[in-house]
Amino acid sequence: MAYFTVNRELVDPDYHDGVVASRVEDLQFQNIVGRIKGQPVDWEQKVQVKAFPKARNAAVAEGVDFDRNKVKEYMDFKLAHVMEIFRSEGYRITRHREMMPGHNDRRGMTRAQKQALDAQNLALSVEVTALSDQEAAEYGTDKTPLMRGAVNWLKPIGSATSAEAVHAVYPIPLELVPKAGFDGDVVKDLTEAAFKKQCVIAKKQRGTGNLVLVGMAGIDLKAHMSGWLAAASNINTGTMNRTQPTDKKVLQLICDDFVFDGVRVHVLNDDHVANQTDAVPHGATVAAFSASKTYAVGDYVTKDGKTYRCTTAITTAAAWDAAKWTEVEATWAPNARSYLSGIFIDPSMWGFATLDPIKHHAIVDEGGGPGGWHETTLRLTCLNPMGQFRVLDKAAAIA
Repeated sequence: MAYFTVNRELVDPDYHDGVVASRVEDLQFQNIVGRIKGQPVDWEQKVQVKAFPKARNAAVAEGVDFDRNKVKEYMDFKLAHVMEIFRSEGYRITRHREMMPGHNDRRGMTRAQKQALDAQNLALSVEVTALSDQEAAEYGTDKTPLMRGAVNWLKPIGSATSAEAVHAVYPIPLELVPKAGFDGDVVKDLTEAAFKKQCVIAKKQRGTGNLVLVGMAGIDLKAHMSGWLAAASNINTGTMNRTQPTDKKVLQLICDDFVFDGVRVHVLNDDHVANQTDAVPHGATVAAFSASKTYAVGDYVTKDGKTYRCTTAITTAAAWDAAKWTEVEATWAPNARSYLSGIFIDPSMWGFATLDPIKHHAIVDEGGGPGGWHETTLRLTCLNPMGQFRVLDKAAAIA
């Protein structure tokens, strides 16, 4: 009998990666950047920056000894990363329903189906937070550690002259803060020329070779960018002509690749970018309530440690009236997202450092039936944010 062998490492199946891979269409970011090897050793952990190649004139005079005093033991820049604990909503099923498969078929899901859905929903929560504008905090509300979202990692330098002016918490060294970035009215101001400008700025900051980025854009931003290719100005008539495919039965208005001199961007549709981690829209001003101010419907304030949205206009300054305000919970609203926002990244500069991968925990059956929940503890790690950028729409309403 002949025996055949394959050089393949024997490892236990990874529940975490299996959950992420099972919903690849919803968890594109996690599938693209993957997980970083090695286990975190602290809630707030600093890592040395992954430097880009640099060249210089390395000539030296004959007979000159090596100057060891100029050699640094550590790199100049470090980045701080914070972990976050994620917990699912959990699930449960009655003992009798589990004992009657036919009843399950007519009335609901099986225990295994509920467990799988609960795990996938937790992974989706990680995806949303990772692509949000959330700022990092080692001890946030109720001592909850928060990791920094990708949109926040790519906050542009603007006119800031200090790292603390860009990020008050865990500042990114100013030299590494992205110089490119569009924050504003996407529909009105993000033209093809404006986008190309940001790409060139990112390439110059990266400072080496051709820049290849992956764009993850909301559907409205993706369609907006595709429109640049489809529309062309007619000098004689001043009208816009749309490029038609050869098949007249098909109207094609899609562009996935944008290639400029020195820059190539492949764009994917991802509607989780700039999803809100709370119910306060991006760019909204949130200040403490004042009895000497007036408020319009939609204004946000904080009072007694809670956030509220004005539901009835307050045209005359007055004391707090709870009937005119609605409390806003600091949780993700499923339909609160910005379809006009996106990130343009080098995936090799990102990854998830996992302390505790997605695991299933059983609920003790005390008579009502078995159930469980899922947890994971991880952080989004950015090895170097420079040479990448975000497009964050702050004009259109998030809906």
